Amino acid sequence: KQWYQRRVAITAGNQGRPGPPNEVTSEGKPQHNSIRISWNPPPNPNGIITAYHIYVNGNRVGVTEADKCNFHVKDLPHSTSVKIQVAGVTKAGEGELTP
Repeated sequence: KQWYQRRVAITAGNQGRPGPPNEVTSEGKPQHNSIRISWNPPPNPNGIITAYHIYVNGNRVGVTEADKCNFHVKDLPHSTSVKIQVAGVTKAGEGELTP
């Protein structure tokens, strides 16, 4: 018996990782432990956006569906300042975070 090994590469087609979403805005105050953020889809999606990842101070705290460009961030650390970032996701993976 002969045995063959085959390698298969899976690609995301013509999709790439998206650029960052833009016009991120927030309502509320971190001192109150929650804020609502919203954003516009990336101007350079490089494919079909399938989700958005939301980060607080570098830690992912949420995921939204592609058609939902807002998120309620709860249980924020007791602080007067937090860094909120959003990244779009395509089949190629997570894109750039907002600044």
